[in-house]
Amino acid sequence: TNLCFSFRGLHQKLFRATPMGDKAAVDDLNLQYRMQLIGVYILIPCVLLLDTPTLSRTITQIIQTITRTTALSSSSFVSLVYGVLQHDNNSNINNNNGDDQIGIDQN
Repeated sequence: TNLCFSFRGLHQKLFRATPMGDKAAVDDLNLQYRMQLIGVYILIPCVLLLDTPTLSRTITQIIQTITRTTALSSSSFVSLVYGVLQHDNNSNINNNNGDDQIGIDQN
């Protein structure tokens, strides 16, 4: 941490010496934001390099969970639609009372 703190201070000092780092161009808050962003850019490759197996297992588990949930949801939806259509079909048959059969005079 001391090494990172020293590098941050050095980088801020060198950045302030350039025309882009002038106090009129970049205030202290934006300078701190820039330093934090550089830290994130340095951290991400290290995390990916050192933690890729765990990260890939976690992503795989998340994808499997989403897939299972989606498959369950889609099969439940199909069952629900089938049940509604079947109920509607049975209701139409019961309401007609057999009057629509061939050979029965409607008059």
